[in-house]
Amino acid sequence: MKPRSIATDERGGATLLVLFTALFLLAVGALATVWSTISLAHHRASAAADLAALSAAQAIQSGIPNPCAAATRAAATQQATISRCAQQGEAVSVAASVTLRLGALGTPTITTYAHAGPHP
Repeated sequence: MKPRSIATDERGGATLLVLFTALFLLAVGALATVWSTISLAHHRASAAADLAALSAAQAIQSGIPNPCAAATRAAATQQATISRCAQQGEAVSVAASVTLRLGALGTPTITTYAHAGPHP
């Protein structure tokens, strides 16, 4: 019987390779999931800000005294909140925020801005 050299013994090497490959793919999948969740939340916040700004501008044109209330209602239909609403004449600027719940990663808030009304 021939003695085995420790330097050339590779038994179990494929198991480790498969394990590390699986862990790598799992990490990439988790990262892709978090990335897409944040991206979707950004688009949702952007759409909510646009809708809220347009609602507030329409409220101004209709003579409604509090256009920011219309913006708040419009954002609420998109599961967003208005963190800033400012009227400048017949134009309005809003900031809409969406809060994510990422479990152990925390609860970041994504805020986007929109402006609607006549161009100055």
